[in-house]
Amino acid sequence: MGYMAPEWLKSVPVTTKVDIYSFGVLLLESIFCQRHMDLNPIGQENKELELILVDLVLHCVRNEKLRAVASLDEEIMLHFNNFERMTMVLVS
Repeated sequence: MGYMAPEWLKSVPVTTKVDIYSFGVLLLESIFCQRHMDLNPIGQENKELELILVDLVLHCVRNEKLRAVASLDEEIMLHFNNFERMTMVLVS
């Protein structure tokens, strides 16, 4: 379900770009080392919270908090500029 482009759920024409969205979600999973949808996000005591990776990444990029998310992983921080560049390509 998390791989499905928003166009499928709206009353808009579906194009071949929906496959690009799905591939982008797979790349985000690889970059962030996290599933696209997590019912029990790390560090969350409230088990009813959901983490939708695409929403998290968009929120972090818009609020310039990508470094805060990346700080959870030492390896990402070693290569933060590459991480940031890959993330920006995927969300644009």
